Amino acid sequence: MRVLLHCFAVILLECFIVDAAKILVYCPSISKSHVILCAKYADVLHNAAHDTVLFIPSYSSALNNFDGAKLTKVWRLHNVTHAYDAKLDSLANVMEDSHIGFLDRLTYDVDFWMEMCEDLARQHHRMQHLIDYGFDLALFNDIDPCNSAIIRSLNIFKTVLISSEAIMDKIAWDLGKMTTMAEK
Repeated sequence: MRVLLHCFAVILLECFIVDAAKILVYCPSISKSHVILCAKYADVLHNAAHDTVLFIPSYSSALNNFDGAKLTKVWRLHNVTHAYDAKLDSLANVMEDSHIGFLDRLTYDVDFWMEMCEDLARQHHRMQHLIDYGFDLALFNDIDPCNSAIIRSLNIFKTVLISSEAIMDKIAWDLGKMTTMAEK
């Protein structure tokens, strides 16, 4: 009876013991608010006893020393690209144009982000430590269409999309949720 009770106690304890996950919060430095949002997610996960790393590839030179994190580990990849700083003004102009159509916006997004994505992909060898760390999960924002490919190249196959915005058509499409005109 005592052995049976001991086995039951061990099984019960194993049901309630959960290992912490190794979580990467992937956050290119595209704006201060974006980095702050990512840092908040990373700090919350850190507080929940997960092994969390906020990884910031440097896109904006103005944010080279900003991370917004209070508790979590922060890893940076400096000197990734100069394309973001060079193209930022053109992005603001497109965002202010309320008459731009979906296809024009999609084409612009590809043109805007492609050079940064190529620059980051060329430096994949500098991210080997991320692969070696063996992350279980990655959180990323869908602003830069390259993010999901970079996460996959780091051998992280479980992902969570984070967002601070309404689900726009482009993001809904990425998630596989297309809407018909009747639903709108």
